[in-house]
Amino acid sequence: MGETTLKVILWILPWLLLISGIGYGLYQSDGDIEHFMIGNLPTILQKFSKIKISKDDFGLKKIDIAGKSIVAQFYFDSPFPFPVKIKDILIQGEGKKSNVEFEIELEKEVMIQPHENSTLTLRGNLPLNLEKEEIELKKAKIIMEILGITIEIREGRGAR
Repeated sequence: MGETTLKVILWILPWLLLISGIGYGLYQSDGDIEHFMIGNLPTILQKFSKIKISKDDFGLKKIDIAGKSIVAQFYFDSPFPFPVKIKDILIQGEGKKSNVEFEIELEKEVMIQPHENSTLTLRGNLPLNLEKEEIELKKAKIIMEILGITIEIREGRGAR
C-alpha cells in the first residue's frame, strides 16, 4: 500500500465515522430527523413548565455559631417530580457595621428524591468579631443537577 493510498484512507476515515454515527442516530430515532436533532427536550421542558416553586419551599431551619464555626441548616421541600442533586451551595456575606466578610458552603452533595423534604447543611468560618453583629448576605450560588443537566444560579454582584 502506497503513501498516497494511506493518506486517502486516513482522510476518509473521520468522515466515515461521522456519517456512520449520524446514520446510526437516525436509525435509533426511526428516521425522525426532529427527534434525532432535539431528542426528548420538549418533554423535559414540559415537565419544568408544570412545576410550581414557592418561597416556602426553601428556608433557614437552624443556625449555630460556636467560636469561629458557623453551621446553618436549611430545609428544602422539593417541588420537582424527579430527583435533584444539589452539588454545591455557597453563601457569602459581611457584617453590616464592620464589613468583615464570611462564607458558608454546602457540607456535601445531597440527592433529593421527588417531592422529598430534605435538610441542607452549610458550614463555614466566621470571624470572631461577627459573632454578635448583624450580617448581610452579599452573594449566593447554587449548583444542581436535574435530569442530567447541571444548572448554576448566581445571585449578587461578583458571585464566584
